[in-house]
Amino acid sequence: MSGAPRFEFEGEKPKEKNKSGKDKKASSKFWIGKRFGNTVVVLFGRVGADGQYRVKKFDNEELAEKHLKSKTQKKIKKGYKRVS
Repeated sequence: MSGAPRFEFEGEKPKEKNKSGKDKKASSKFWIGKRFGNTVVVLFGRVGADGQYRVKKFDNEELAEKHLKSKTQKKIKKGYKRVS
């Protein structure tokens, strides 16, 4: 989604092991959100993958913008960093 800021999260390497006894890998994820009128489109997934889209429609543009800002702030609070 061109023009939308991209956020990425690089999780700490877990101290746990997976079922086969190997160390679990740190999660590297991305999240991109953009508003189109009264619709918010979000693309998210693991870094290096195509990702998944989620589309949510609102009654008006103001509610859509409020939702997008709220979701963006939650991602930043979780540790996502803006990379573009």
